[in-house]
Parts: sequence; C-alpha cells; structure tokens
Amino acid sequence: MDQAIENLKSTTFGGRRFTRKQLVTIQKTVSTFSALSRRELAHTICELFQWQTPKGENKIQTCLGALENMQELALFTLPKIKKTKQKASQKKIVWTDQSDTQAIINDSLAQLMPISLQLVKEKEAISHWNEMVDRHHYLGYKRPIGSHLRYFILDEQGRKLGCLMFSYPVKSLPCRDEWIGWQALKHKKHLNLVINNNRFLIFPWVNVKCLASKALSLAAKQLATDWQAQHGYQPVLLETFVDHSLYDATCYRAANWQYLGETEKRVNKKRGLIKNAKSVYVYPLVNNAKSILINGPSIKKRKTFHPPKTLSSSDPFVLLWQNIITTVVDVANDFDQQWQKRKRVLNTLLIMLFIFRLVFSKNNQGYGITIAELWEQCRSMGIALPQARVSELL
Repeated sequence: MDQAIENLKSTTFGGRRFTRKQLVTIQKTVSTFSALSRRELAHTICELFQWQTPKGENKIQTCLGALENMQELALFTLPKIKKTKQKASQKKIVWTDQSDTQAIINDSLAQLMPISLQLVKEKEAISHWNEMVDRHHYLGYKRPIGSHLRYFILDEQGRKLGCLMFSYPVKSLPCRDEWIGWQALKHKKHLNLVINNNRFLIFPWVNVKCLASKALSLAAKQLATDWQAQHGYQPVLLETFVDHSLYDATCYRAANWQYLGETEKRVNKKRGLIKNAKSVYVYPLVNNAKSILINGPSIKKRKTFHPPKTLSSSDPFVLLWQNIITTVVDVANDFDQQWQKRKRVLNTLLIMLFIFRLVFSKNNQGYGITIAELWEQCRSMGIALPQARVSELL
C-alpha cells in the first residue's frame, strides 16, 4: 500500500469515509485512465462506488472536490484541466411589463384566503419568477446551484402576491453547526437534509398584514413533500439569513423560526464589496431534526409475518374460532350451490372465513398477513378450503 495512504489521518473526502483499500482502488483508477478528463474520472469513480444522489445521479461535483483534496495530499496526480470555452455569465434578465408595479392590494389576510403556494416548474413560469425577483428583491436574481424549488404565493383569486425559493444550504455555518451538534468531519454527510430559504419576496404593491408569516407556515407544511417528489428525499431543517440593517425578521419569528446567531462580515476581494453580517434563523421540519442530521434518517424495518403459535385445543379463543368455523361451513354449504350455478370464482366459505378473520385481526394488519394467518389456522385445524392458493384468489 502506498505510504501516503497509510499516513492519512483521515480517510473522509467529500463527506464520505473511504477505506484505505478503496483509496488504493481510486489511486489505480486515476493512474490507469490518465487519458480521461477529470469529469470522466469522477463519473467512473462514482459508478465504481455507487456514489450517487437520492435520485440516482452521480455526485460529480462532490467527487471532483474529493479528488482534488486527494491530489493535495499527494495520493496521485490528476490529469491537467482541459481548456474549454468559459461558461457564459448569467444572462441579464430583461424587465418587461409583466413585472411592472400593479394595483395595490391592501386587503386583510382573511379576505385573500385561502393562500396557497404554487410550485414553479414550467419554463414560462420560471422566467416570470426570475424577472419578478430580479426586479423587486433587494438582492436581485442569482441562478441557483444544485437542487432548488421556486414558489409563487397566490391568493384565492390566483393573484400572485410574492415569491419564495429554497435551495442547497451553506456548507459551513458555525452557529448552525454548533446548534445541531455536528462534528467537524461528520456534518457534511447529511448536509443535504438542510434547505436554505435564499429568496423571499412579498411584492411592493402587496400590503397584507401577516401574509409573510402565513406563506412561511405553508412552506413548512408542503416543502418536504414537494422536495421528495422533485429531488428524491425529504429535508428536515430550513435555514435562512436576514440582514438586520434592512429587515427585522418579524415574519420569521412570527412563523416560529429560531434565531441562532450572526454570520461574519465578509469582504469580496474581486469587487471590493463588504457583505454585512446577517442573522441566522432555522426551522425544524420534524421533531428529531438534530438526531437525523447527526445520525442520518432511520430505516424503517419491514414487518415480517410470523405464523400464529399453536394454541391448546382447550384455549377459549380456539374453541370460539372452531364454533365460528363450524357455523360458517354450514351456512356456506347451503348457499354455495347457488354461487356455483352462477360460476363464481370465489367460494362463499373462503369469503366468509376471510371476513371473520379480518374482524379478529389487528387494525394495522394488512390483507396479505391476514390471508396467510387464515390459511395457516385452517391448515393447523385440519379444515379444507376449496382453493389451493388463497393469495391468488383474493
């Protein structure tokens, strides 16, 4: 084994812990396929270790970052970055009359109810959303990176009252990480379960008390389901940043978001801009959000069927069950001849026994388990049913 791999203090890269044997495999892969581009190598390694998102897509960017970190530790030398055409900067959004100031809405919240959130998915709706945010949000529009969802806030008449966006969270946020209890090397593993509310806009011509907090409450209720449908997993924590030099975060506090602390003031060296410190607020979507973010989502165990225990013939339940079956058999035999004349597939005896079994079963018990228990009970009691395979008939 390479000495550089043996001397590693940590084998965690890109939020994933590798064994040293796996790192040797990556080392050999990079060496063997040196003619591939870095992106192609990342695809190869993701497929090799099944390093994928919940939707089954390769974690290319995460893998590329991990490979670069491994190179810095002298595990191997990556292929040189191929010169490609630089990606065009974000296309400037042209403001049209669809984002012009509209008639003032100053009704009470009750008059506009029910308020709803419309998921923005169609190309035309996305373009409209981008334009509204770019023109009326103080930060303008910035193309989101990674998984995200856009919403329009609508009233009963379908009028658009504002916009919301949720996207990938900030990788490192000291006050949030401390509140959760993340370890320095552990916290990125479940970072995708945190979602950032990075845009929230109530249009300037909308002056409705409590509308903002109502929209946040609605988002907290439906976001996890929408995120599951669009991105394949459910988040457990929402986060956001509020510039207190401009806003008081009243709507977040009214919607029960929790204040955690402040970010640090940052300086953009390229543009010479100073970014103000912002207040950090979070909202857990489930009661055990911290536990899930530390340990990961629990995997629900599938219920297994256990055949009923053999009961004594003197057991009251067995005696009752035998009496019921005797009665059912007598009644079924009388009526079954008529059913047979009509060429019914299901036998009356089988139907009636199944109904009685459902009555005595647990409320949360499925039909499959009930059928299996019925067959096992009749077999153990020596009662012949008319069908050979119950599961195929019901």
